Amino acid sequence: DSKDNIAWIEKRLVFKDEPLSSAVQKLELWYDVEFSYTNQEIKHCKFTAAFENEPLVAVLETLQNVADIQYELKGKKVTLSGSGCL
Repeated sequence: DSKDNIAWIEKRLVFKDEPLSSAVQKLELWYDVEFSYTNQEIKHCKFTAAFENEPLVAVLETLQNVADIQYELKGKKVTLSGSGCL
């Protein structure tokens, strides 16, 4: 979708049925943070969401609300844990 292709220019993050591993790569670039996992299985959970000028914590809270994923944010490091997809 061409609207999604220009989302970065418009300061929007858009995920369409995207695996967490791919979404995390975008989040690392967008927020200048580093992610790690305590459960590698959660990388395969898929998400659809759009964010516009949202702080990192708001994005992480959304992930937490749509799957069994918890986060711990320490400085520029984010650790994701939980059992994953619902």
